[in-house]
Amino acid sequence: RDNFSHNFPQETRVLYVVPLISIYHSLSAEMEKLNIPFQVMGAGSSTEINKSAKVLFISPERLLNKFVVKSIMGLQWSCVSIDEPHLALE
Repeated sequence: RDNFSHNFPQETRVLYVVPLISIYHSLSAEMEKLNIPFQVMGAGSSTEINKSAKVLFISPERLLNKFVVKSIMGLQWSCVSIDEPHLALE
């Protein structure tokens, strides 16, 4: 929990697709408490990926941007998680 950046390998990076803004806020608060570097890419946010972030929270809409997808594909991910995948059917 303490010093996440120092205890995990440099290349550790998690991509977390999150469809609901309330989930972003909750997860962001947890990342701050744990001192884990993160980035949120929701609708209207920058399309540039912060490569020092260990966790990237991204909305499904952001994955429609070709520049964002190209940036994501250019990085190695330790884990990819899709939260609430059933919402994509709506």
